[in-house]
Amino acid sequence: MPTVAENELAMVEVLQRYGIGSSRARKVASNDLKRWTPADVDLVLRQVQMTGRDKNPCGPLFNQRRGTGIGLKAFVYSVLGFGIAITLPFVVAVAVGRFFKRWKFAVVKESWAKSPIPNFISIFREFDSYIKAPLNLVRQSIEQKIALCVNRSGEFKVMTSGYTVMSHVWEETLGWMSPTAFGKVDLSLRKMGVARSHFLRFFDRCNSTWLWVDFLAIPKILEDMSVAEQAEIERLRIGVINNLNTIYCSADKVVVLDTLALQLKTGSLLDVAVVMSVGRWITRICTVAETKSARKVTIKTADGQADLDDIVQLLQEMTTGEDHRYSGLAEALSVLRGGSFDNQASLEVVYRQMLSSTFN
Repeated sequence: MPTVAENELAMVEVLQRYGIGSSRARKVASNDLKRWTPADVDLVLRQVQMTGRDKNPCGPLFNQRRGTGIGLKAFVYSVLGFGIAITLPFVVAVAVGRFFKRWKFAVVKESWAKSPIPNFISIFREFDSYIKAPLNLVRQSIEQKIALCVNRSGEFKVMTSGYTVMSHVWEETLGWMSPTAFGKVDLSLRKMGVARSHFLRFFDRCNSTWLWVDFLAIPKILEDMSVAEQAEIERLRIGVINNLNTIYCSADKVVVLDTLALQLKTGSLLDVAVVMSVGRWITRICTVAETKSARKVTIKTADGQADLDDIVQLLQEMTTGEDHRYSGLAEALSVLRGGSFDNQASLEVVYRQMLSSTFN
């Protein structure tokens, strides 16, 4: 029978094998999972199937720091245009032939949908296109104290309800965007916003028509702005931050995107709880404020989703005392939904802290 210290050491080793940092691994091993065996935790984490070059489902496809050159743009557009030009006559011939055989316009639509042309058009739209919130709508959202949301097409709209808030770890969603470290992207790209191809990587995982995303709804201060322009943007940023409590409380739900959970394939709420306890999302300074403000919190996994309230309820029902195996998990996750908390003050404070650092 291993001692408590030996069990914690073995647990840390297991967690580090799955990419959990040493500091986080030690904290979880001595608190949230202190009554678990390393073997049991290993069985849960084996269901996390890490994929991609940076093991990050929602980050950029690559660490692009500068815009696409004119030469590459011309080449890509030429290839796409050539593909459409070659394919279109065949698609039209097939569609017309099928129409005269069946005399139904539905067969024309079907032929078009099955052809590669819609894919070519989609690539045309998404290649080198960017998503950025118009400042006039940012001002309107502040004045009306409502959310500025975006849909899959990159269209923005101020809304009082019927939208989802995306809760995420900026380092995971935005990626490591300098050649060697986490830092600012080239100014020319930051002026344009977020690449549409990158935007869709996280938007499509939220299962929502309209989404509120903090780094899209809150404008950025750029170093080439005049003093007056920077002061105006700072005023707008403060205005959005002051409305955060209303934005979160009015949303239909908050969707959590955590890199580990997004790669977890399981139908078990308990497995989701274990993975969330070791992931980076729960360590954010604004996590508690966001979840306590939300009507509903949904955690996305590789093949589904889990309701945070269902997880908390399960842990509380199964935990019979402080020495129970699930007591650490129950304590760590229950705080995200229960108890009293000054949500408005906390959301304002934590967002001011975050926005004053990396993402100006």
